[in-house]
Amino acid sequence: MNIKIPHLEKYPPETQAMLLRKIEDIINETFVFSADYDYLNARWLSINRLYRPFFWAALQAIEKYLKANLLYHGVCIKKYRHNILRMALDLEDHDTFLKDVELVARTEHQMLQKDGLWGSSDIYVFLKTIEKYGDPNNRYDFYGSCYEFSHLFKLDHVIYSL
Repeated sequence: MNIKIPHLEKYPPETQAMLLRKIEDIINETFVFSADYDYLNARWLSINRLYRPFFWAALQAIEKYLKANLLYHGVCIKKYRHNILRMALDLEDHDTFLKDVELVARTEHQMLQKDGLWGSSDIYVFLKTIEKYGDPNNRYDFYGSCYEFSHLFKLDHVIYSL
């Protein structure tokens, strides 16, 4: 973990390690564990054809996982709000794992791609879609949503990568 804490080096190594473990616990409890619930909720909503709320839960899950990753790298997250695309791009400054993610159809999803239902394989296009339709203003169907059958599979892939 690359968390930067001013004056931490003044403490003995055991104390530094203990403080970093506590910080990691706080990040996990605040972001990762609640993101797990949002992800499970998004999956349930998608499977039960509740597509508009799917986007909100998917946005929340991705946002929290991204914020946790940024915090693990010592990045202040106050400026991001719900902007998952900006978070993902800024995370590239510290780790390039998202840059290498391609949301390609696996063998069992080939029929979606064959029928033109897969959409873009670019992770940033997918994040932009989730950000648009999961926007807090859209919880009341301000500008609707456009659900593709591939969204759940892409969400699985993104969450697994994060």
